[in-house]
Amino acid sequence: MSTNLSSNSLFHFTNSFDNLTSIIENGLFPRYVIEDYAALDSAIPRLAIPMICFCDIPLTHSLDHIGEYGKYGIGLSKEWALTKDLNPVTYLTTNAELRGIYDRLFIESNESNGFTNITNEIIKYIKPYRGQSTKNNKQKIFYDEKEWRFIYRNSDLKNFKPILIEPEFGQIKDHNTNIESYALTPNSSDVKYLIVNRRDEVYKLCDFIFESTPFKKQEKYKLMSCIISIEDIKEDF
Repeated sequence: MSTNLSSNSLFHFTNSFDNLTSIIENGLFPRYVIEDYAALDSAIPRLAIPMICFCDIPLTHSLDHIGEYGKYGIGLSKEWALTKDLNPVTYLTTNAELRGIYDRLFIESNESNGFTNITNEIIKYIKPYRGQSTKNNKQKIFYDEKEWRFIYRNSDLKNFKPILIEPEFGQIKDHNTNIESYALTPNSSDVKYLIVNRRDEVYKLCDFIFESTPFKKQEKYKLMSCIISIEDIKEDF
């Protein structure tokens, strides 16, 4: 058994079997995710950022994360991730000098007529070390998620906004629709794991891959070999 603190794969979890089959067939779509920096006692307000989130947690330590984010998932190689501009986030504690530097950067850019491009990019990759989960409203240590992000950027897309501020949160659905033409579409060779909740869903997912996807025969066999259930993870890892 590996004793690595990081995984050789990055995992994206979702909350339904249908979502997983959509990922296999169509890829991973960015969505605007609301980030709350209140735990940092920071000048940075709540923001919504277009992203796809992954975690760098070995399956042996992933059950708490799965319980919060969903019992279906895909694991992709880090080699693939590094070619797609994914990057780990930076976690900040409340009293750290680095948090104060980010605050000053935000305040100065805001005073000089809004976010600069540099401020935009930096803020997209920071997160409090600890805070309140948006999934269950419980306090948690975000650092334990070991989050990586793909940030969607497209300055040529009409009405695209790289960041939404709080008065625009009511329009998130419309902004998600605006960016849904883009997806991260890994090849079958990039997929290391396909995770389902129950053992009986392993066969169900095999049927879907074999009967309903456009992959070549060998690619289908490769994908089917990657399927594992959470029931097996609990018992064998």
